[in-house]
Amino acid sequence: MVNGLATTFTPSNTPSNSNLNQTTWLSALTINDLLNQGSKVIIDTTSNGTGSGNITVNSSINKTAGSEASLTLNAHSNIVLNSSISSSSAALNLNLNSDTDGNGSGATSLASGASLSLNGGTVTANGSISMAVSALIKDRSEEHTSELQS
Repeated sequence: MVNGLATTFTPSNTPSNSNLNQTTWLSALTINDLLNQGSKVIIDTTSNGTGSGNITVNSSINKTAGSEASLTLNAHSNIVLNSSISSSSAALNLNLNSDTDGNGSGATSLASGASLSLNGGTVTANGSISMAVSALIKDRSEEHTSELQS
């Protein structure tokens, strides 16, 4: 929400999905609005149900207003960034936590043409990471706890 409070989305509290065995869709517009308010946005997947526990970003996330904010993606399995994540107003700190159960079945990938431009924010990644040749991380400071592969 606002004023430094965290907003957490999980399949069980996302209005569009009452069944943990189905895909949950979360609008990039919703995420953008919360980040523009300076919020700490957390998106979690779990091992409950028969879903894969992946987080896939298919629409760009663009922070365009407000103070510093953070976006944390916690995936039971994979995080797939098919679209860019950026900030043009204050720093956006990005935390990418794939394979949260630690069984080695998850990774983070940054697809071809996708970029991270965080306006001086940090990127923290836990788990295996791969980047397409044309993927780009700019204006950043990086911290990761696993090997970066390209």
